[in-house]
Amino acid sequence: MANSTWAITGLGELSTVGIENMLRVRSNMADDEVTFDAPGDMDGAALIAYGETVAITKDGAPWFVGRCVSIPRIGTFTEEKISYRVLGPWHHLNNCTYQQSWQLHLDGAVTSAFKSRAILGQDVNGNTITNLAEVRDIVEFAKSKGAPISVGSIDTGINMPYEEVRDLMCAQAIIRCARWTPDAVGWMDYSEGGDPSFSCRRRSNLTAVTIAISDAQAAAINIRRRDDLLVPGIKIIYETNIEADGLYYQTIETDSAGTTTDLFAKIFTVELTGSMTSQNNLPTWEVETAPVGLAAAIYATYGTPYYQGSITIEEDEVSGSWGPGNLLNISGGASEWADMSAVIQRVSEQVDSGTTTIEFGPPTQLGPDDLLSLMRTFSMRNVPSNEKSRTTGVTSHRWLKLQFPGGNGVTLDPQDVTFAEQIFKAHAVGSNIDTTFGWPRYVVD
Repeated sequence: MANSTWAITGLGELSTVGIENMLRVRSNMADDEVTFDAPGDMDGAALIAYGETVAITKDGAPWFVGRCVSIPRIGTFTEEKISYRVLGPWHHLNNCTYQQSWQLHLDGAVTSAFKSRAILGQDVNGNTITNLAEVRDIVEFAKSKGAPISVGSIDTGINMPYEEVRDLMCAQAIIRCARWTPDAVGWMDYSEGGDPSFSCRRRSNLTAVTIAISDAQAAAINIRRRDDLLVPGIKIIYETNIEADGLYYQTIETDSAGTTTDLFAKIFTVELTGSMTSQNNLPTWEVETAPVGLAAAIYATYGTPYYQGSITIEEDEVSGSWGPGNLLNISGGASEWADMSAVIQRVSEQVDSGTTTIEFGPPTQLGPDDLLSLMRTFSMRNVPSNEKSRTTGVTSHRWLKLQFPGGNGVTLDPQDVTFAEQIFKAHAVGSNIDTTFGWPRYVVD
């Protein structure tokens, strides 16, 4: 930190306070953190209290802000110090339970209330929304609960199958949604001042940066092409039930991208939700609409090669020129590196030495760097039992079956035939036809 003035708001310049070994780490959909040491008596008073907000500036401009979550005290034969760990707003997303508003029957009336059961892919009015629109809703919910975060640039995303979840932290819900577009990157921007902004954009919309390995600043490089992650095709089979002539059958729709007949193509099966509703006083089976373009979105992630590795840059002081939200190209090496568009996943910046390490590669939010986690996303998805209950408060219908002599009958919604129900109740005798009046048998399902 030879040229710039580094400071912590409320404490002063780092050199004056005696803070050293400052390290900032920024990650894709994971905790950003800053750690530093304050040499001195390990049993002395801490400079910063647990839970306190820490704002760090570089030449007066915002560089990082977060919450102090750990204050380890360390002593050896040769030194003593108090260390500090500060986490960015993803920490708040990791600790805030995601809730959605539901229509519920409370105190004799249907009213809205929040609960920790959520249907991902559905807005408060019951409309289908994209996976990244759901991400926006999650961030806005966390902000409404007090998280120090604002909404940055979030892409449109694609329609995702409804997924019913409960008791998820906001960060978990964001990752759950982002898995449907595995090339999406989520990161915090600390440069604007005020609350850091969270952005989530897909690979095609990220900004590319180029580093020349012939430059003396490039101290080390490790890179490999991940051909093992390439897939020739993606096929998604959507299962649903349909009603025909009073019977229910299973049917399928397919969504494909690439060459799906290849041995190494990946095939996924997705169960769509369905529910019974009333139209014109008659029961109607309504099913979730199959998402459009999901196969293409996944194929866009795994149909083009990823490059994985790291590069270390030595500067007079860390510039912060690279981070999650950028694609990395490297000039001066293999020709294919010049436009490889490697996705930056993690950047570590050592303030004292001016050393920056950039890690890039395939999506990290899936877990292991292969397709197994993506396949588990499909197989472990929890299908909503009734996706309409969130907006209506109704969990099931009580259908009125009217059975006439000779076996003919009709099924009506009692909400629409209250008067008829009263008549049939008055003249029905057990489960038999009242021979005096000839009324049909009354059955409640």
